[in-house]
Amino acid sequence: MPEEVALESKVAVEFSIEFVGLDGIEGYKEWAATAPAPLRELVEQVVWSTAKGGGE
Repeated sequence: MPEEVALESKVAVEFSIEFVGLDGIEGYKEWAATAPAPLRELVEQVVWSTAKGGGE
C-alpha cells in the first residue's frame, strides 16, 4: 500500500474514532479492552462506516 494511502486511512480512522467521542486510536484501544462486545461491535461499525465516507 502506498504510504500516502496508508496515511489517509489512518487520518480517516482517527477522525472516525474521535467522531464517536473517543480520544484517538490509543483511547479507543483502552476503551475497547473493557467495553462489552455488543457495544464495541456497534462502535466499530460506526467507526469503519465513517472512515470509509459512509455515515450509514
